[in-house]
Amino acid sequence: MFNKIIFFILLTIGFSSFSFSAEFGVLGAGNAKCLDWNKANGQQRIEIKSWMMGFANAEHMELVYQGNPAYRLELFTDEYLKYEINNKCALSSNSEMSMLTVLLDILTRFPKEK
Repeated sequence: MFNKIIFFILLTIGFSSFSFSAEFGVLGAGNAKCLDWNKANGQQRIEIKSWMMGFANAEHMELVYQGNPAYRLELFTDEYLKYEINNKCALSSNSEMSMLTVLLDILTRFPKEK
């Protein structure tokens, strides 16, 4: 029960970081596309990365709750995330790729605890 409460709190915190942006308030940062990332100003990029970090944390908590190896979140840094997003979004063929898809691709390759 405690894990579910923590999960809800962290999820709420993750969503609240971008909910006040006019552009992403309705759209949601996870639905932003690489094209949006490439045009985004500094604050908008922070909102996208904050959402991604919150989502990754929620996925981590779910793995912990299930008793599975969880992500090594100490490696999930701002610089690492920015590097991965920039690499994925640099390809013009990925311009319509959502940030959720980018994140899920990152998480499939991300190291887990042993």
